[in-house]
Amino acid sequence: MLFSPEEVARIRLLLGYEEFPKYEQDINIALEKIKDEIRYDRVIALVDKIEEIDGKIQQYVEKLYVVEVEGIKLQYQSIIDGLKKEGTRRLKELAHQTALDVRYNPFKGGGHGFSFVSFP
Repeated sequence: MLFSPEEVARIRLLLGYEEFPKYEQDINIALEKIKDEIRYDRVIALVDKIEEIDGKIQQYVEKLYVVEVEGIKLQYQSIIDGLKKEGTRRLKELAHQTALDVRYNPFKGGGHGFSFVSFP
């Protein structure tokens, strides 16, 4: 198996399987089928990019709250919407590359701050 336990956990989280331990064996079987390094590298690059997009969304969400408090009117929502679309696209590609379904897409839906990272 090319994937480390940490990488498997990241993939499970991104595709929405962390709440479903009953799928652990199915996930492991699907990931074990990825034998070539080119595909492995692509999966890891997608995981990194999805996490990066999520971080950017969080930065803009935090700016939204600061902007609202200071009374300055900046339009970050359109940037956030674009990042959500890109996150969804990358998530679908990750699902395709791993032959797994997306059980949960945190980039879909409305509202500010809809992301993997929660506010304290």
